[in-house]
Amino acid sequence: MKSKIFTLALLISLFITQGNLKACGYWEFEWEYRPMTFQAQLPWMQSMNPFVYTTASLFYNMNPDPMGNDRTRNITEWQKATSKDISLDDIYEIQYNTDPTAFISSFENSGLKEYKGNSLIKYLTADKKHKDILDYLVFAKKAESTEYDFTDANFEEWKDEPNKAPNKSIAQKYELLAEAKAKLNTVKSAFLKERYAFQAVRLSWQLEEYQEASEIFDTYFKTINPKSLMSVWAGLFKAMSLDRLDRKADANLYYIQVFDNSDEKKLRSVQLYNYNIPTPATFTDKEKSVEIVLKSIQNPGRTLDSIQNIHNLDKNSQYLTFMVMREINKLEDWLISSIYLKSEENPFSRAYQYSWDDDEETTEIKKQNLETDLQYLKRLKAFVITLRNETKEQDEKDYYAIALAHLSLLEENGTDAKQYLAAISTKADPSILLQKSIENIWLSIKTDDVTSDSFKKNYVSEINKLKSQLRAVSGKNKENMYSSRNEDVASYDNYNRIIYTLDLALSNELKKKGDIVSYCLLKNISNKDRSYEGDAFWNTQGYSSDYYGVMRQLDYNASVSDMDQLIALLQKTNKSEFEQYICDQPFNPVDAYRDLKGTIAFRNRDLQTAYESFADMKQDFWDTTYYFKDYLNEDPFIPKNLYSQESRDFTYKFNKTSFVKTLLDLEKTAKGSDPKKSADAYLKLGHAFFNTTYWGNSWMMVSYSWSGSDAYYGNIKMLDPWRSAYMTASIAQEYYEKAYEKAQNNEQKAYATLMLSRTHWHNIVLNGSEKDKALAAKYSKEYYDNYLNTRFAKQNECLGYEAFIN
Repeated sequence: MKSKIFTLALLISLFITQGNLKACGYWEFEWEYRPMTFQAQLPWMQSMNPFVYTTASLFYNMNPDPMGNDRTRNITEWQKATSKDISLDDIYEIQYNTDPTAFISSFENSGLKEYKGNSLIKYLTADKKHKDILDYLVFAKKAESTEYDFTDANFEEWKDEPNKAPNKSIAQKYELLAEAKAKLNTVKSAFLKERYAFQAVRLSWQLEEYQEASEIFDTYFKTINPKSLMSVWAGLFKAMSLDRLDRKADANLYYIQVFDNSDEKKLRSVQLYNYNIPTPATFTDKEKSVEIVLKSIQNPGRTLDSIQNIHNLDKNSQYLTFMVMREINKLEDWLISSIYLKSEENPFSRAYQYSWDDDEETTEIKKQNLETDLQYLKRLKAFVITLRNETKEQDEKDYYAIALAHLSLLEENGTDAKQYLAAISTKADPSILLQKSIENIWLSIKTDDVTSDSFKKNYVSEINKLKSQLRAVSGKNKENMYSSRNEDVASYDNYNRIIYTLDLALSNELKKKGDIVSYCLLKNISNKDRSYEGDAFWNTQGYSSDYYGVMRQLDYNASVSDMDQLIALLQKTNKSEFEQYICDQPFNPVDAYRDLKGTIAFRNRDLQTAYESFADMKQDFWDTTYYFKDYLNEDPFIPKNLYSQESRDFTYKFNKTSFVKTLLDLEKTAKGSDPKKSADAYLKLGHAFFNTTYWGNSWMMVSYSWSGSDAYYGNIKMLDPWRSAYMTASIAQEYYEKAYEKAQNNEQKAYATLMLSRTHWHNIVLNGSEKDKALAAKYSKEYYDNYLNTRFAKQNECLGYEAFIN
């Protein structure tokens, strides 16, 4: 089973204990959540799963032959050589599920009595005529047992150099090699001769007898015979031997033939192929075409020219459908990932100093890339039309039709998409019919009114049908008992990705229509669906706390009115089918959304709405929920760092309702007729709005997270207004400037001047602007020149105002 890999990452970080910066969060490899819906496969294409396109790794997985086709060939050859009455399952059990040491012990001590219930063993032990085959089976198990402590030189050379240290396996392998050579001179059946020859080639390779391995292959196989599995498997060791003998071009020919005739050895052939060797003129056109396949599946960029070369060399190449699929997956990534995943990005990250910001130059580059990708799509589409017109195979015609439908949707061409979908046979492969259902849903998202009740009802219905189809296809894949057991073949990998991508597509369209609530909830649903079992919701939410995880999208995107809509939806008792669908996810208590509504209003300086929203909540909410009590625990009217770290008081009982009510009252006082009271009120407002910035002690009034790296944001213009104010303390500056203007004495002047100097100094740290440098210097000088004798200055000598001057 392909599992997600999670590591610590700095997405949301908090001071879990005062003064200690902690980082919590998640990180997923990008190919785990990349939007991708085109997964149609003709049956043979399963063998190419290791080479499915990914964004950040050479191979999609390391699971060769996921459907177990070579294993099926092997046990079928065994059945043919013994008796049709022997169960394939019993052959498989002995070949692949039986411990070699236990088997050998049973053979030597009890004549395999422990396995008498197995029809293969029953057949081999029932008659002495079958002794030769039984002897080979025991020989093969002995050879298998030597692999356990030969890990540095296993039969496909996963390590660079064989283990040259003496061990019992090496001695045993020499004995087995001698026995295999002797048997090759005595056994009569072609079945046994091929198997002993394969064992001899493999053992010679493992013992570094490369010339001998090559010669044994030549003697008993001569060439790779596609109908003989042993000749194909032995061909891999022939290729590796030629490699070690520095006959790279000859080795490449065998790698090509092994790749083309063995599903289990495809991955290893691709890994070992000598790509820097010129193609020999002796290669046939078919061999040249397969070589291009090997090279192309390692290329993450555009490979249409190579695919066309494959077609020119071998118009009947079976690899064409897979190569087309791979190019479509690339185009999906290039054209829709950046759109569908855009809101996955923390809006702050756009302002990092070293990020690639969407300035004029970047915007133009992105525009050019989009145009280039669309031109490439048109070229690919034209070539797929050619392939569809040429092929006489109905399954390929259907495959190319579904490919064309998908390409049409990628270029926003609904008319062509409908045409190609209609051309698909009702008897097409189940994978193609499944893909057709996916395309029809995507087509509806692209062409119908997504805000209508009829669309929403139909969407839920079609998604439920699709899930049933996905389960059916998944179950069908699992029916192959001879598949490789180290990975769930049904995952190919993770049909949940299809639902995830469709939900993302719909959320994107709903956002265009202004339905932010549905957009955010569908984004959350897509996060849930993209986990393998559909139950690791919080692992994809950014922070370990369930509380913020469900609200992250709303925090990034919602307005006050959006929050009103969401709260009404949560409290609605007779939800529609679509509302039930988007609400099928974890939610916080309603007060959490009232808190977010109040927070959004506070960010927008709508204090009255913020107050009303907070007042509508249980007033102990901030003492019992999330991390509010841990980070809203200081007096918001005393600027942070006014006192030393050791002197700060963290016992303040913070209540958002009373805090905002105080701000409303201060606003009235500030606008009153008494200048001194007005100046004091403006000072307190300045302190409050300073403390609710990144630099203050009550930042959690505005933000649900705090990161030590935030101070490295170097492009404030990329932030929206509230985030800009959060980082620059611009609102606090407004109030301090008003306090400075209204000041009636030096004490008030000292306070306002120092805080103005301090806020501008923070902005110098943030973005180094010349304007802030000038203002910080101006206010620092005034404070130093005029107010050092004030009571305020003497009480706060620890502030180290010299730092602001310098």
